[in-house]
Amino acid sequence: MLDAPVSRGVVAAEAGSLTFMIGGSEDVYLAAKSLLLSMGKEELQEAIDFISLFGFLNLKGA
Repeated sequence: MLDAPVSRGVVAAEAGSLTFMIGGSEDVYLAAKSLLLSMGKEELQEAIDFISLFGFLNLKGA
């Protein structure tokens, strides 16, 4: 399962350039990658690596 909230709006959705903030295991992400890239054009691998490295942080109390 992936958690993938969406950012931007109707114009971006119609243009296929939505932004997703994706959380979940890498194997599930890779299985869904082509679908996600059909709705958003840019992949930020660094962000994925950062989340993988620092995903344990709980910022609710910050």
